[in-house]
Amino acid sequence: SLEARRAHNPKVVGSNPTPAILPEPYGPGCFFIMIMKIKEQTPKEQKKITSDGTRLAVISFFIMIAVIVLLFIAYFFIAHMIEDSFDERSPEEIKAEMEAENNFFPKLDKLYSSGDYEGLAQLIFSNEADNIDVWNYEHYDLADFYRQYLKVKNNYVPMLDGGSINGIDARELTASVFSYYYRCYDHTMGVKGHSTEADIKILDDIREKYMLKILYDRMGYTIEDMEAARPDIMKDNFFHADIAYKYSDKYYERYR
Repeated sequence: SLEARRAHNPKVVGSNPTPAILPEPYGPGCFFIMIMKIKEQTPKEQKKITSDGTRLAVISFFIMIAVIVLLFIAYFFIAHMIEDSFDERSPEEIKAEMEAENNFFPKLDKLYSSGDYEGLAQLIFSNEADNIDVWNYEHYDLADFYRQYLKVKNNYVPMLDGGSINGIDARELTASVFSYYYRCYDHTMGVKGHSTEADIKILDDIREKYMLKILYDRMGYTIEDMEAARPDIMKDNFFHADIAYKYSDKYYERYR
């Protein structure tokens, strides 16, 4: 009979089955139930569970690292493809530009080797360099800052000598002189660039003998002024010309 079977095996149920419930791992409070069950295990069983969990965590960690690495590789690959897609030059055009660069750079090297930095600055920013990536040239920063020095010396200082300078020219004067004060050509201080040690010494000499005198004597700034402005103008080790322009707009009428 059912009663006899039930007495012999208590798990046997009658015609009205026990209401269905979720398996324990998915039922309410399953996390706490599992913790309690682990506590009920023998030390040997607990050690096995802990070992299995550690192994699973390590495997999961390495899988996650692998996925992140693959995502980075995919990102750079896609970014490179997108960059290439915007380059509309034909292989012949690219070859011609490389040949032009190979012919142009020796001219720059000749001027640099002879100490003709003015000629270097003039050539590197001339029409002859329009289709050449002059930024790849080793002494580009020297040429750029030497050009700024020439503009201050030959253009802006004569305006000061004449007794007046307009707001636009005053901005360019301020940005050039400020960039020398903060030694924006010296990448060893964290600023972006690739000047050689010899180039830095050349520009430092111009800074000490000429630019700082213009800054202090002709523009009226002090070391205290410049250091107070440093956090804003050189934020993140980048020269913010727009901030320098604000100083120029405020004080340029005193430039003399």
